[in-house]
Amino acid sequence: MLRVPGIFFLSCLMVWAANETVDRAGRLEDAGDSGAARDLYVKAIRGNSSEPEMLSGYAALLERYHDPAARAAWRRSSTGWKSLGNNSNAIADQRRAVILDLIVGDKAAAEKDLTDFRAMGGKGIDLPTAVAPAIPIASTDIPGPLRSFARMAAISQDSSPDTVLTALARNVVTNGFQASHSSDELEETEYLKLVRRYLSQARELEKLAGPDKMIRVTTCESSQTNDLLRVLGFRMRGGCGAEVVLETLNAPRAFLTTDSGFPIAQLEESLRTDKPFVLDYKPTRVNVLYTPDYWTSSREKTPIDFIDTFISDPSLCRFYLGMSKLDPETADTLRRSMTAVRLRAYANILDFFGGQFEIRQGRAIVPGGTRATAAWADIVGVSPDKGPEFIEKLLQRDDGWLAALYDALARINGPVQEYLTDATRMKRFYTAVRGRITTPGPARPVFRSNADMMLLTTRLHLDSNGQVHIPGGLEPWRSLFEKNPRGKYDARLSRAAAAWKDSDDLLEALFALSRKPVDNEPLKIFMALSDIDRARPQPLQTATVDRVIHGWGTFG
Repeated sequence: MLRVPGIFFLSCLMVWAANETVDRAGRLEDAGDSGAARDLYVKAIRGNSSEPEMLSGYAALLERYHDPAARAAWRRSSTGWKSLGNNSNAIADQRRAVILDLIVGDKAAAEKDLTDFRAMGGKGIDLPTAVAPAIPIASTDIPGPLRSFARMAAISQDSSPDTVLTALARNVVTNGFQASHSSDELEETEYLKLVRRYLSQARELEKLAGPDKMIRVTTCESSQTNDLLRVLGFRMRGGCGAEVVLETLNAPRAFLTTDSGFPIAQLEESLRTDKPFVLDYKPTRVNVLYTPDYWTSSREKTPIDFIDTFISDPSLCRFYLGMSKLDPETADTLRRSMTAVRLRAYANILDFFGGQFEIRQGRAIVPGGTRATAAWADIVGVSPDKGPEFIEKLLQRDDGWLAALYDALARINGPVQEYLTDATRMKRFYTAVRGRITTPGPARPVFRSNADMMLLTTRLHLDSNGQVHIPGGLEPWRSLFEKNPRGKYDARLSRAAAAWKDSDDLLEALFALSRKPVDNEPLKIFMALSDIDRARPQPLQTATVDRVIHGWGTFG
């Protein structure tokens, strides 16, 4: 008999540790350190390999970054949920495995995972008669080796040909341009100017490299020596032999040479010892999504100029980022139904929220599944059965506020998603999210202004009565909104708090605050207390919650 409490305590401790891991990984990812978030999951799973919430969080992280290991991770988390008797979460995670199988065209894996999905009671997925279309891929050349370009463009040295342009596009969008002094137009930053100067120098070096793209200096006194040094911004001091020293002649060029990692010390040593200097200077071939012609206008079709066209246009880079977030079938369907010009108008929304859009066999897969189809049709104005039209209307609505809610709801699954996608609740919460003034929308900045809505939906949990858990009940939260300093949160919400009757009233206020790019103190308090209650056999008492809420400035 004495062992039961110990086992129960250990179980609660494991759940708490899993919640803490998911929370810390989320904060790391929000801060832009996805590598650290992944390492945190790997280490935690190594110590507790069966906790399904942690496994689900890890699988979702892998999927967001298109990691092939995401499929196996979803299967593993599904098995974990099933072992705990949580069939709804097991079905939801197994569904992700099936969908990813279909996206990559692995029919054998899709058939097996679909069989397991149906054995759990899952419905709504059928194998297509044909494999999802492959993404059309072409290539373009960037002058010079990848190592040098990656240094100058602030791209990881480990980037694959598939990801170079995506990483470059992100850097151009976030760091390539700034408002001019008059704020009438954008002007290039020093980052982008350096990239341009590097490309110009690299093209000169390519010409020196000749048809075989090998830079050769046979001897110190050869004609190639002065030509190469001129391009690099250096000159020789002293005669050929042991006294040769390279000194700067053109400072901007010499800076590019050293900063890009050109082996200038090796060249100097070769000249000093009068030995041949040979450097492979083949261009970097990178993949271009949908071929260069899709992104450029009719007067910009020269492949050699594509990289220059690409970095010159931040809206084009944002569009490239947005389309790269879509899975192959969804992207192919949208490209066939909408022109590039029309899609480009929603590049910012695709960039932030497009990763959650899914079109399968012409139908949009919406958060909440079949039971929520009618509600989404009512809010968007088009049925999800008309996949391309539905996504286009979703992109158009309220400058991205509806897409933001769609994204937040698509990131969750199970009972909480079912609760939030109830038709009446979803319309009510969307009204709170969009507010009275919809412009500027949530996707206008180059960085997400906040992730409060996503944090709110992913951290909710339900009580045994099927309602959202409110730590301490409604009264402490009503008091928080009513007694906050004037204007600290929202005067209208504070006035409405007196009439709150149930948990949905508080949720509506939290959704409304999540649209504001300010410090969302109520949400921070709500998430902290919800996480405390999640791992407790008995929830916090009302008096304790009230004390923590009103002492938040001290407790933090």
